[in-house]
Amino acid sequence: MTLPTSVTAFGIRSYVPADRRTLSLELSPVLERLYPQGASWLQRRLDEVETRRAQAIVAVCGNRLAGVAIETPKETGRLKLSTLWTHPAHRRQGVGRSLLVHGRRAWLERGVDRTDVTCAASAAASLAPLLHASGFSLQHLERDRYGEGRHELVFSWFPDADPWSAGPRIPGGTSTTSY
Repeated sequence: MTLPTSVTAFGIRSYVPADRRTLSLELSPVLERLYPQGASWLQRRLDEVETRRAQAIVAVCGNRLAGVAIETPKETGRLKLSTLWTHPAHRRQGVGRSLLVHGRRAWLERGVDRTDVTCAASAAASLAPLLHASGFSLQHLERDRYGEGRHELVFSWFPDADPWSAGPRIPGGTSTTSY
């Protein structure tokens, strides 16, 4: 079977410390535009991943990073999906969806009751459709969260509302390690 030229095969694996440099270079400028001290926040979050206080998976295409999902545990049974990012060259190829599928499987296995994700209102047009299709629902809008006019949307996933309970097929993606 030949893949269409617009679809690139990729795999999902656990984050390794060698991913840090590339993630920092690619993601820091994006986070700096959206959030105060976004680059510093990313370094702290990656420190937490490397010390196992948070978890991350990455999507890879060949030897290049195509995306990342970083989650942080909150109170018992709850998580914060603090980062969901796809490299611009790999958008609309199922990378974000596959990261969410792998995360969702792990959440169900671990008995997670709720996963929250926030996004800048300015990024909602591109992220909200993926989140809705993945079982997240909009919970509320935090006005002026990061300064005047910088609103944040809060979405939540609950296992009883999971649209993939039968186990999805992941177009273009393969699992190389468990989450």
